[in-house]
Amino acid sequence: MPFGSRIRAARKSKGLRQEELANLIGVSTSSVTRWENDEREPTVSFVKLISERLEVPIEFFFGLTEDIRAHTPKKLIQEGVKWIPLLSHEAVACCGDGCNLAEVTMNQESLIAVPESGIGHSFDDMRPVFSMRTEGDSMQCAGIEPGATIIVNPAEDIPTGKIALAKIGDSLMVKRVQWKSDGGVALLSDGPSGHRLDFSKDDIESGWISFLGRVTGSFVSM
Repeated sequence: MPFGSRIRAARKSKGLRQEELANLIGVSTSSVTRWENDEREPTVSFVKLISERLEVPIEFFFGLTEDIRAHTPKKLIQEGVKWIPLLSHEAVACCGDGCNLAEVTMNQESLIAVPESGIGHSFDDMRPVFSMRTEGDSMQCAGIEPGATIIVNPAEDIPTGKIALAKIGDSLMVKRVQWKSDGGVALLSDGPSGHRLDFSKDDIESGWISFLGRVTGSFVSM
């Protein structure tokens, strides 16, 4: 069932018109119409709001359950669990020499449930926590297995010794960070190769290297 059809089914299960759903969540009727016609997708925050207002499990909107009566919000929003966006298959971070992003759009694919303990302690609504897939084995010794999904928190500080998602030019890399006294930074692999990349203060100030967030957790989908 298409995403828009799921919103329509959830709305109709409560006997609501599009205008009534729009009023419930604070958007225009035209926004609801575009969502239901798959002309545009709502943000994660609006999906959560629709889920709460219509008392429909958020899994239903992402195809994880076909039964909109399977859960109540109280059963869904369990204490200690957060729902965060998983980026599409196109967006892959490399635990190696870097994955090129020149032609990649960082789109959300779905939501995944992760323990609160796996997303850090600092939060910023303008820079929300997200997850993405990885490839390569250079961070295997740090517990990031080949093909693992990492949790990235852009609001967390990245001190020396912590693992981060770095952007170098048009490439993404997952590496351990080592800050230098001269203002530069080194990115270290936690694998057999012990690979190291060094960047100067000028590289950071020019934006050639930047950090998208601290890696706060990882898991391998079964």
